[in-house]
Amino acid sequence: MVAGYIALTNGGQDVLAVQQGALSDIPSTDQANWRSVAMSYPPVDNATQIRTSPVFTVSPDGATVSMSFNVEDLPSPWAAMNLAAYATSRSKSMASGGLALPSGAWLETTDAAASLLVNALFAIQQGWTAAPVTSQAATGMFVDYSFDELQAAGKAITAFWQANLAARKACIDGIRAGKIVTSAQVDAALGV
Repeated sequence: MVAGYIALTNGGQDVLAVQQGALSDIPSTDQANWRSVAMSYPPVDNATQIRTSPVFTVSPDGATVSMSFNVEDLPSPWAAMNLAAYATSRSKSMASGGLALPSGAWLETTDAAASLLVNALFAIQQGWTAAPVTSQAATGMFVDYSFDELQAAGKAITAFWQANLAARKACIDGIRAGKIVTSAQVDAALGV
């Protein structure tokens, strides 16, 4: 594991070279002008900001070298594109995260789980099978569902997905209008 960075100075205010490692990596006879580098990473909103190239500062006495980064905002179109992609990713993750019914039952809301539910409803309606339909829950338990329970679950998942899509659309509309400009505002708009 790399200990950090070290910098070669001219014994004064100039940094001549920087490399990964520790002072112990340099032969003791060559360590006179090498210094450990103290790094400062300011927080950034990854969707709308970027850290620039590092800036090195040598202390007035030449004893320490600091490496810091400036934070700059991305150009607006790029930031908006990143925020929209972030909103879509977060929304899709939420949509497949599951849903608790008022009864306390937990429904998976992945595409695969919804497809199984729709297929079971369709099979009952076509007379291909009869209710109850047995399914294995995420907990591993087997559960029997009546036709009415399958319909209620289907309605709950559909309402859940529609609410998720409405929140995503409103969020992306807000991004395009310049009203949502940070990842934190995206999370708030989506109800994260």
